[in-house]
Amino acid sequence: MRVNIKKKRQFGVSGRNPQFIIFTDKDGTIDLGDQKFNEILKTINKLGGMVVPTTGRTVGDIIENLKKRGIEVPDIIIGDNGANIYSNSESKFLSKTLLGHKKKDIIMQEFLKVGGDIDLVRYTDGKSIFSPNTRDAKNYYKNSKIVNLDNNIPNSIKDNDEITKITLAGTKEQMEVLSKIYRENDLRYLCCWK
Repeated sequence: MRVNIKKKRQFGVSGRNPQFIIFTDKDGTIDLGDQKFNEILKTINKLGGMVVPTTGRTVGDIIENLKKRGIEVPDIIIGDNGANIYSNSESKFLSKTLLGHKKKDIIMQEFLKVGGDIDLVRYTDGKSIFSPNTRDAKNYYKNSKIVNLDNNIPNSIKDNDEITKITLAGTKEQMEVLSKIYRENDLRYLCCWK
């Protein structure tokens, strides 16, 4: 039996190993004001712990949002429903689960077959969000520096090998049909009801 022994990884501020780790989603799971959340982060850090945000949002969006609100950005962030693990202290992705061209094509083909609206599709590569250039998208993302608005997103991202998540919006019926197809093809996705 062959065993690979890897160097022990250091996590946390200043490369320390935390005594405990709390995985949480700030947005919906816990609904705290920014100051209270910041106090909790600092207290956990003083106790030797570490908070790891785990969210469906993209890592770039989380970092931008926390910085805008004056909240300390945690060392490790898990984004895009687990597709990305990012180290803030190292400023790099530790892990990325890429969709690849074939899966991107299947997702879009099936979405359009069930009557999906191309203007209701968002792509992410972990750092950036790619969105159709619509009035709704402009209003929703108006203050974001990580969003790329384009009139032909599918064409713009076709050569992007770093896509980790596609967000689709449609009717409940559309999403139910797509959910079954996507499960059968082992595809990572996020469906939103309209």
